This record gives sequence, C-alpha cells and structure tokens, in this order.
Amino acid sequence: MPGVRRAVRGDSTRGVRAARRLRRSEFAATKLTLSARGGGYRDARGSRPDDHKWSKELVFRPARDDRALLAHLREAVQAFAQTTSFKPRSIGVVLHGLEPADEPQGDLFGEAAGVGRSMEVRRRDEKLSEALDELRAAHGPNAASIGMPVEVPGGYLGAKIAFGRIPDDEDFSENPT
Repeated sequence: MPGVRRAVRGDSTRGVRAARRLRRSEFAATKLTLSARGGGYRDARGSRPDDHKWSKELVFRPARDDRALLAHLREAVQAFAQTTSFKPRSIGVVLHGLEPADEPQGDLFGEAAGVGRSMEVRRRDEKLSEALDELRAAHGPNAASIGMPVEVPGGYLGAKIAFGRIPDDEDFSENPT
C-alpha cells in the first residue's frame, strides 16, 4: 500500500529519533505499536469521524538500535498493507515496554535455533547507532543517516513539545544559531 509506506517512510526519521532518545535515556523497547486511522466523511459541522481504525503491536527482544527498530516498523507496515485496504489519514508509532538497557538478556532458544539476531550482531548494531549519534552530536543532525534523507512534505516544522515530555536540546533537528 503506497500511501502508508510513504507516510511511514517520513515517520522513519521520527523512529530513528525515538531510538536515539531510548539510547540517551539508557532504555530499550520491547514493543512497537503501529496504528492507522482513516476513512470517514465530512458532516454538516465539518468534522470527520474515523470509519476505519487499525493497529498492530509487535513484541520483540529488547532493542535500542536504529536497524532493529526500523526492521520492526517495516514488519508492522507490511502487516497493515496485507490486512487493510483503506487510505490512512493519520499514522501513529509508539515504542513501549521499556527496560533498562544495561541489563541485556540473551535468548535461550532464539539464538540456538537461528531465530532473531545474535548478541554479537545486536552489540554491533548498537555500536553503529551510537557512533552515528556521536557524529550527529559533533557535526550536526544531518551529518549521518541510514539511507537517503527523505524530505518531509511541507518541510521541517521544528521539534514539538510532546504530551508528557519536554524535548531536550538534542531533539531539535536544527543547528544552533
């Protein structure tokens, strides 16, 4: 479904920023929820009820690196494309099930059975994500990215104050002036 893939591709930069915040706060996520709302019509008052709602929660081993979280997001988008046919008007991505990052737990059955990523690969991907964070901190937010940068329709509007969280200086994507 091209509409949701295009919308989530723009959200993937937000996903990477969320992973960066996880690393800064020394947490790892064990769940990702993708939700979509859409459909509806405008009534006499101009409001538009959501006729279609969809959500998918993925549960996985604790992750805090960009590659793992983007892979889980891709999996959720594919599930949306396979199970729905409506054009989404809004998409939400939530990382939750937070655990302290300093207590990584191995997978007794997954690694032995060849399922999932080994601890060595997980550590390598985390080091790569941390190195990208250091490059961005030293040389600006656009110094390094995974893949080609995607222009957001309408341009960058700046960081917002989220409900329940005041952004840190690192959350702002503009170079200090």
